[in-house]
Order: sequence, then structure tokens, then C-alpha cells
Amino acid sequence: MNKDALIYYSYIYNGDYYKIYQAIIENKPYQKLEIENVITILDKDYPQEFLYLKEKPFVLYYKGNLDLLHKRKIAIVGSRNINDKFFDITKIVSDKLKNKYTLVSGLALGVDSIVHKANTNNTIAVLGCGINYYYPLKNKLLQQEIENYGLVLSEYPNDTLPLKHHFRFRNRMIAALGDKLLVTYARKNSGTFITINYALNLNKEIYVVPCDIFEDSYNNHLINEGANILFLKDLELI
Repeated sequence: MNKDALIYYSYIYNGDYYKIYQAIIENKPYQKLEIENVITILDKDYPQEFLYLKEKPFVLYYKGNLDLLHKRKIAIVGSRNINDKFFDITKIVSDKLKNKYTLVSGLALGVDSIVHKANTNNTIAVLGCGINYYYPLKNKLLQQEIENYGLVLSEYPNDTLPLKHHFRFRNRMIAALGDKLLVTYARKNSGTFITINYALNLNKEIYVVPCDIFEDSYNNHLINEGANILFLKDLELI
């Protein structure tokens, strides 16, 4: 396995982990490609947190400031659809933590967008599509701002489409990058639960905002299952 082979396999298989893995096993022929802004698992800039994943991304494409990978990070995730109350809670949490941590999320609508907007200079957006693809389109300007001042990261090259399974797989990277995982608002069977499961497997601390009985969320169930209760007054202690 060498860097040129990894980049070639990643490029021709559109970042598909299992096809890249099979190509490595079979030692398939490759060509050297001149591609900028790429990191492989063999490089010193490769995030050490990913080495703890069962399915480690072989190649990463990026735009922005790689130094953010080596700072203290926290992942904040939640639903795409949130009410005004949880919009405000997510904003408060992000504003409180933005100078203490690099904020990691997935650039989706809802919670992710609020997190990234808190400090585009100190945030990492992990994509479920190609590094050159803007999805959702509503976040194009936000993504461009993060590319200029923060860091956009993807294991998918060029304009690889935002397929559903890409986002589920992407969530392992979000869980791995954060020293801790914060959930401000979760819905049952959402992508948030996939991120939580990856975080549990990585023995990450998980914090969840509690809800009252009238809230249409799954937050309290997560707390009953053992997640830490996140009170705003305790943010300074995280």
C-alpha cells in the first residue's frame, strides 16, 4: 500500500471505502495522479482520531486550515428540523464553546448549520458528498466561508453525489474527531443516533440537552440510556 495507489483508488471509486479496500487487497494497478489538498492514512497530517475507527478513511480531501485537525475539538450534532427553543439552545451551546474547542459538525441544515455559523474560523465541516459539491445548496455560502477560514473535510473526491449511505458513513468521522459529543436535539431513528453509536464504540463522553414531556424529541431517552445531562450552567466544566 502506498500513497499514490490510495489516491488513485479513491479517485476512480469515488471514495467508496469497500471498493478501495478491495483494490488494496488485490493490489490492483494504479497511476500517479496530481491532486492537491489530499491526505492519506500514510501521511503525518492524517487525523490520529481516525486510527481508532474500524473502517478508517484511506484518503481525505480538504479545503481550508489543516491546523484545526490538531486542536482540541468537540462534535455537536442534532436534527435538521428544530423549533425556536432548540435553535436558541444550540446557538448558546456553540457560542459558549467556540473559543474553547474547534466545533465539528456535518454542515446539514438545522443544528449543524447553527454550530458552524458560531465561528467559521474555528470549525470543521465533514461532508457526505464530494469536496467540490455543495449540499445542501442552501448552505453553499456557509460552506465557502468555512473553506476560506475553517476546514471542510470529505473522504469523497470532486463532485461525488450526496448519497444517503454517504451521510451515515460520514457520521463515524464526526464522532471520532470530537473529544466529546454533544446532542442538542435528537429525533428517533435519525442520523444523530448513528453518530451516537459510533461515539459509544469509541468510548466518547456524550452530553444531551434534557427536554420536558411535551417536546417531540428523543433526548430524555438518551439520558435514560446513560448519556450525561447537559445543563447550560455546566458548560464551563465541559
